[in-house]
Amino acid sequence: MGIPSMKEIVRLISRSSNLEEIFLIELKLHTPNIFDIIANGCSNIKVLDMCVGGDHNIESIIPIFTQCQQLESISLRLSIKNKNYINKSMGILAKSIPKNLNNLILMISIEIGDLEAFFSQFDGLLKVVGFKMFDYVESDDLYNLNIEIQKYAERKLVNYRIVSSNRCDQFYIEFDI
Repeated sequence: MGIPSMKEIVRLISRSSNLEEIFLIELKLHTPNIFDIIANGCSNIKVLDMCVGGDHNIESIIPIFTQCQQLESISLRLSIKNKNYINKSMGILAKSIPKNLNNLILMISIEIGDLEAFFSQFDGLLKVVGFKMFDYVESDDLYNLNIEIQKYAERKLVNYRIVSSNRCDQFYIEFDI
């Protein structure tokens, strides 16, 4: 059996309301409305891990957060268009995250200010937040990010640590909740 076509994958997702997990890691889905398809077809989803091709707006993820309230973990690798709006979009995204979500891993190229915007608006609790930076991160930038995360951690009364992956542009913030 070969790899299913994009059309078959989209059809399967759109007609699978009882799916709880979707893992599409090796495939780059080049479907502009994939997030709407998942949000409308898989409202019971708990785990979503996928790589999405093409350029998207951060706001295109929000239907998954608003319609899939059982979502516990989301890991997305995608390119973002309109990079000028990322900062504003991160605040909007932070306000839309469902209460059940524990793990948020967005492998999108962002800057420190974008992540600061997220934490200044986010009021929930996450175990892990993963992100990818545009360029190599200077220690001063991590210090500034650390200040914003520290404010968030103090508000939530949790401890945290920033962990870098094997790649110098990917980081994870782990919270002890």
